[in-house]
Amino acid sequence: MRRPLLVAHVQADLHLQCQTCLQPMLHRVDHEFTLCVVKDDDEADELSEDLDPLILEDDNEEISTRDLFEDELILSLPVVANHEPGACGVAVPALQSAAEEPKASTKENPFAVLAGLKKPGQS
Repeated sequence: MRRPLLVAHVQADLHLQCQTCLQPMLHRVDHEFTLCVVKDDDEADELSEDLDPLILEDDNEEISTRDLFEDELILSLPVVANHEPGACGVAVPALQSAAEEPKASTKENPFAVLAGLKKPGQS
């Protein structure tokens, strides 16, 4: 069955906040996408994996190109916005030392006192 395709290209410069140094950063989006027009989920399930469905239940249903492009921009956002390595305002050693595990505590175990309450021969 032949179905109409919507082939589009979105290009934008998005201003995000780096989650490492909390400074502004620029994220460039240059993304092509192809949507295949279908009437329902059953038709969408029949599509090949390289096509995304655009479900229009009514032949006269209008689509908002603004909403389509907004959705594609949202999908292109990184999970965590970070500067490129070496471009961040926070020194890498500072990040590494913050990520290190805390050193073993030399404090006495507060439950060690309970060991003295056990009767001899109990484990």
